[in-house]
Amino acid sequence: MKNTLLLVMPPQLGLLEGFSSGLIALGNYIKLHNEDTSVRLLDLAEVAPGDTSKCVQAALQGLSGTVFAGITGTTAGYQSMLSTAQAFKQCSSGVITVFGGPHATAQDEIILDRHRFVDFVVRGEGEIALSSLLRHHGEPERVPSLSFRDGGRIVKTEDAPALDPAILDLLDPFPTFPGELSSPPGKFDHVTYVSARGCPLKCDFCVVRNSAIRTKSVPAVIEDLRHLVGQRGYKRIAIEDNFFAHRPKRTLELCAAIAQLQKEMDFNWDCQTRVESMRRSDVLAAMAKANCDKVFLGVEALVPAQLQFLGKTQRPEKYLECLSVEVAPQILSAGIGLEINLQLGIPGEDESQRTATLLELSRLGRIAADYGRRIVVSPQLHVVYPGTPHSQTHVANGGFGTLGNAAFEEFTAWEAEHQPVLTFFGEHFAHGNGGIPIGILDRGGLSRSEFLIDDASIGNLSSQLAAMEGIEGISVRKYGEYLTRTAQVGESGGKAGACSRAA
Repeated sequence: MKNTLLLVMPPQLGLLEGFSSGLIALGNYIKLHNEDTSVRLLDLAEVAPGDTSKCVQAALQGLSGTVFAGITGTTAGYQSMLSTAQAFKQCSSGVITVFGGPHATAQDEIILDRHRFVDFVVRGEGEIALSSLLRHHGEPERVPSLSFRDGGRIVKTEDAPALDPAILDLLDPFPTFPGELSSPPGKFDHVTYVSARGCPLKCDFCVVRNSAIRTKSVPAVIEDLRHLVGQRGYKRIAIEDNFFAHRPKRTLELCAAIAQLQKEMDFNWDCQTRVESMRRSDVLAAMAKANCDKVFLGVEALVPAQLQFLGKTQRPEKYLECLSVEVAPQILSAGIGLEINLQLGIPGEDESQRTATLLELSRLGRIAADYGRRIVVSPQLHVVYPGTPHSQTHVANGGFGTLGNAAFEEFTAWEAEHQPVLTFFGEHFAHGNGGIPIGILDRGGLSRSEFLIDDASIGNLSSQLAAMEGIEGISVRKYGEYLTRTAQVGESGGKAGACSRAA
């Protein structure tokens, strides 16, 4: 009798729309390596949280054998992950619930200690671990990268090896099993595509820091794009590698191949990368020839002290000079759009730093205006993610009071109960990854394990956003139009068949 694996995207109310590409990769890996398992996607992203149970019940109907529910999510969606796992256990106590994703990886022990309805946590890259768990769930100690309960203790097995690039080549960018997604497989009206995993840099705020980059081969990338554009009909592709163009040789080869493919089919693409990777004019020329639509630069801050706090660079003045003198002009002159990520609400931010940020933006805006273009700013709310150096420092210094590492457990519950706060975060910042926004919380309250919004800090954020809007050559991204719109079910009306999300 076959096992069934339901790969679940929980409700995403108030977060950026877009189905997890990680779940698709997981499903395709399992399809290749676990012949005795039937894989399905369960997309609950647009389902109202109150309707989760009826959707889960509908997904479980007619299933036989052992059923696994693999549930993913970020810190922002963690409470939704919990309610979804609860719904599975309430509908059928025999369902084996498995958590994965960046939040679960860093908070595995706390999750298993506090929530008995979560059976296992897969840490880090999940393909090998999940495939093994499907075969050996009765002997979890044999499964790598797994955390589980054994009596009164939490057991953590050794980490699985990272996927070899040859295996990455085999993972299709779209499900290889039948089904339909209710939410788009991407964001900002683009389809997400990942051609490389990992990032070797060591930014202190990041959860994917200090890991080797592994890439798909150029021929595999081209076949993936051919499938997405030619067979699926997607015309706007977002290459969301953590560090696109990390190797100039591969980038030049890839762009030449994309340009050749565009002789057969019409599409454009964008990418996210770092300032340093965009210094070479030949790389930018190749990207322009391949119809790269836009580059998203993870600039993060425009003030030297803030760049050092973030661990972004050891030479902040040189970094900013490189951005304004070399990189921004070269990108704009190549005819490629430019969008920069900026973190606001960084702890210790004062009026002089806010002024310095606006002055540097004005400088960049004048450069853009000289080319008849505009630079788009993507505001990011500075947050502390679990498992990062910032988090470890905050816990060690007593910044979360007696809560310590469990602060994320408590904060996400508090945030979920304060919808106006979550709405403000979601509409003005890329808050889909969540985290604790320590720069706009009352620090005294935080050290007492209390979450209190500092009104003065919110006022400063609002004023800074408004000032950015008024700078020549600068636009500010509006996130509100890209948030998930909940599909109400039953008496509340909405999309017909909103629970029919099992693929």
